[in-house]
Amino acid sequence: MADRDVVKEIHCGPLVGKIYLDEDCPNPYEDDEMIRIVVLHRRYADPAKGKCGKTPEELDIWVDENCPEWFTVPLWMYDHSGTAYKTGDANPFSCPWDSGRVGFLCLKRSEFNLETDADFYRFAEQVAETYTEWANGDCYGWVLEDPQGEEIESCWGFVGDGRKHAEVDLRGTAELHRPDYELVQAVHGIAENYQDRAKMGDTDLKEEVLDLPGCDWEGCSHLPWKWAVAMAKKAFLEEARAGGRSLLMSEGWLDEDYWADIKITDEDLIKKLEAIEVPDTEETTT
Repeated sequence: MADRDVVKEIHCGPLVGKIYLDEDCPNPYEDDEMIRIVVLHRRYADPAKGKCGKTPEELDIWVDENCPEWFTVPLWMYDHSGTAYKTGDANPFSCPWDSGRVGFLCLKRSEFNLETDADFYRFAEQVAETYTEWANGDCYGWVLEDPQGEEIESCWGFVGDGRKHAEVDLRGTAELHRPDYELVQAVHGIAENYQDRAKMGDTDLKEEVLDLPGCDWEGCSHLPWKWAVAMAKKAFLEEARAGGRSLLMSEGWLDEDYWADIKITDEDLIKKLEAIEVPDTEETTT
């Protein structure tokens, strides 16, 4: 994403969400069999791909023949420093020189739970507005990154008040992932404590660490990161399996208000802790 400018950056605990313009967003109505946007203009492609006719005369014939099955309304375009599309029986734009009728917007009646033509008309207005946003590149996507800047998840193609919808979706996704990364940070924080104890010559630490399966630490002042993380993970799991959370809340590694509000069962907490990987490395990686 280095070649794209960030529109907005959002922080959710240790996670970072970035909203970008989606420069490759496909037409949201392309190949749509319920909605056909017909644009007959020498400089702009026809989203309906000629399905309703390739000339104004052919289009008028199609509209007349398909009136019972399709709701149709004239489509108008304003073309000046970008394009804007609106529906209406008459030109809705105030400037007659840069605007004019370019086609029809067609809605298949059987596919919508709409009762009156007035309902269809209002919906057609919304479609024209969304198509305008897409045509002008007002499209967005997001990327969610972990504390190291690695991508966790991404989603693209938000059109129609796209930036707002992208942000809502991003925040919701971040909240789903946040507990896992909050816990990793907590475990790593306690692991750093174990390393500090080793540097200070804590004589009780060697016995605790050597209880870990396969541990070959000799008790020197440098406690390898893998054993420090393994010790911290073990401490968290022992407490969680006993139904406690004081270690989570007391050491300051977690956002206490967040963990007080979050709904997570002891069983889910244990599963998340068990899923934390112990790195096979001697040095701290955080």
